Parts: sequence; structure tokens; C-alpha cells
Amino acid sequence: MHQQRYSTSISSGIKIKSVITALKNRAIHLRWATLCNHQYQK
Repeated sequence: MHQQRYSTSISSGIKIKSVITALKNRAIHLRWATLCNHQYQK
């Protein structure tokens, strides 16, 4: 029983990590997109 809870917390932690990574990648992508758009508008 205790082991099961432990493995569940690990998998949820991995999920949270992957979500954070995805959000970071998206933020970087959006930042680059806005930078490129600003350069094109000039």
C-alpha cells in the first residue's frame, strides 16, 4: 500500500515536470515568434 502511493507520487512529479518543461518551451517559442514579428514590422 505504501509502495503504491510512493510510485504514484513519483509519476505525478514526472507529469508536473513535463508540463513545466512544455510551458517553458512554449514561452520560449512565443518569445522568439514575437521577436521575429517585431523585426519584420521594422
